Amino acid sequence: LREALPIPAAIECLELDEQALVGYSDANPNIEVAPQNLAYVIYTSGSTGKPKGTLLPHQNVVRLFAATQDWFRFDASDVWTVFHS
Repeated sequence: LREALPIPAAIECLELDEQALVGYSDANPNIEVAPQNLAYVIYTSGSTGKPKGTLLPHQNVVRLFAATQDWFRFDASDVWTVFHS
């Protein structure tokens, strides 16, 4: 993978090979997710220049989709990136 991407040598690239995943199910886990559960973390440099992470719960993601539905008309065929803040 690393050789196929334009990644500078100074940047560390972590890969999990298939062997490391042997024994794990490829099925979705059977768990319930509540609105207040963590969806993802955004890492920023912060206003002080000291890196920090901001925890975003599922309810924030749902609010984002609900608030912008009229603009974007989301449906089951859409894919949304989480690489934004």
